[in-house]
Amino acid sequence: MFKKILITIILVISFSQNVYAYDFLKFPAIIDKIKLEMSYIDFKNILPESRLVVENNSKKMLTFFFENNELWNSAIFFFKDEQLQYFSILKLKLNEKFNGSEINNYVPDLLRNLIKKYGCNITKHVIGQNSNKKYYEPLIIWHTDSSNIYFNYTPDKMSDIVETANISIGFSVQEVEIVEYYPNIVSSGEVNFNDLLSDEIKQIINKSK
Repeated sequence: MFKKILITIILVISFSQNVYAYDFLKFPAIIDKIKLEMSYIDFKNILPESRLVVENNSKKMLTFFFENNELWNSAIFFFKDEQLQYFSILKLKLNEKFNGSEINNYVPDLLRNLIKKYGCNITKHVIGQNSNKKYYEPLIIWHTDSSNIYFNYTPDKMSDIVETANISIGFSVQEVEIVEYYPNIVSSGEVNFNDLLSDEIKQIINKSK
């Protein structure tokens, strides 16, 4: 009897963790229904308004825009052989000047929660982007047993270059080439990862070690 109760509790906890997997990221509720490796048909049943923007042989890329969300305003989804391989939720304020205060408000808490959920074993990269001129964003990656999690944002130190602020959290199946979804990773000699970080972000990463 005790064993049955214990199994039931474990199942309930596991189900709850799955249902609320993205709550701490403030994602729109509909995103909790999106699962890596789900079929294209199942995905379109959940987000029928998503728009197909690229289709090339076995690959598809779709976009979707959220309304009335506190932080996130869009998402991109990549399918290969009719299965979801990667998706990313974004904050990208088009046609608005860089808002450093928003970055400072959201990024530290998002990073703390990502480390709390996925651990402190991270991989660090730098992405080269283009606005008025080339600028850089830190890319932090967690590798779990079942997936990869990606976090990048526009640092406040780039505010004199960038016109729009960006925050992005992505998820992919485990066995993928990072450059497939982040093709602008730069060499370590071009810019130093730590030089992009605020003191607060450095402290968060260092405390997690």
